[in-house]
Amino acid sequence: MNVVYNKTTLTTILLDNQTTAMTGGQPHPGSGITLKGKKAAKLNYEHLIRALGVERVAIVDSYDLKKTEEIISRELISDQPSVIIVRNPCILRAKNTNNKSFQIRAHRCTHCKRCLQLGCLAVMSNGSRKPHIDRTRCVGCSLCKQICRVDAIEEIRDEVSQKH
Repeated sequence: MNVVYNKTTLTTILLDNQTTAMTGGQPHPGSGITLKGKKAAKLNYEHLIRALGVERVAIVDSYDLKKTEEIISRELISDQPSVIIVRNPCILRAKNTNNKSFQIRAHRCTHCKRCLQLGCLAVMSNGSRKPHIDRTRCVGCSLCKQICRVDAIEEIRDEVSQKH
């Protein structure tokens, strides 16, 4: 609100993971669930931001790195206030609904550790070994594959989906 009021150029990035993860994952007005677990009207951040007078509002999928980088780069050079809403459920609460996961092809991995820098709970290394992906923790977001510079990470379909 102050950015618009004071006619400043600033890009704000709102991370919408639909939970209050920093304090234990409680619901909030953006989750559509009350603290008592009942359904409620879900806050529409885009409408709220536009009501504050921000005209440049972009919504991006947090799992699409290329598009996210493009939009951030575009908005940072804008001469108007802007808000980027980066959206996806909290990774700690996300479920692998697309039945895909990823694996690292050891023969292609150069041990650059770029995938480990994501902070993903599924990508692991014991230090001396090349990284590997724990399929039980993988939610299928593909961020590791997108960030790998040597194409050492490949998608694999979950056996559950292959049986059907």
